[in-house]
Amino acid sequence: MPPTNPTERWDNVKFANTFGPVCPQKKLDFAELSTKMPACRVDRLRRISEFTQDQSEECLYLNIYIPARDRKGPAPVVLFIHGESYDYGTGNAYDGSVLSSFADIAVVTVNYRLGPLGFLSTSDGAASGNYALSDLVAAVHWIQNNIADFGGGPYASHRHGSRVRCCLGQPPLIGSRYTT
Repeated sequence: MPPTNPTERWDNVKFANTFGPVCPQKKLDFAELSTKMPACRVDRLRRISEFTQDQSEECLYLNIYIPARDRKGPAPVVLFIHGESYDYGTGNAYDGSVLSSFADIAVVTVNYRLGPLGFLSTSDGAASGNYALSDLVAAVHWIQNNIADFGGGPYASHRHGSRVRCCLGQPPLIGSRYTT
């Protein structure tokens, strides 16, 4: 089912210095993969796998990186959507702090449901599928409504992730207010 109320608001400082769990995904067999993929791809998946150890169905988390220096006005926002595949990956593997500090922008990475939890559809309508895209739409809405509280500009954002960009850019899906 699509995500509902993402979170309750809070007024005090909330220390969020550890990553939330990632969405459930298959543990990769690197010996088998090395017979099917180029070595550079297997190495990349091996590095990402370090970030996929803590898995839970409660996995819809954003990682927000805000520049530390003072700026005049809100920071432009980049939403980075990981795209290893629709079966494997996590936004936790991408450290947005360097880009945020050097480019003076807010960077948001996102975890969304993958594999069957994100895309399974049944012919009887019990599971409509495409929950992963619903998760991404919910992330865009949450950022739009809350990023100003973190110093980001709600109307100065860019979404990165070529595989889903065309889906998220459709006004009927997320509303014309959010398209670029």
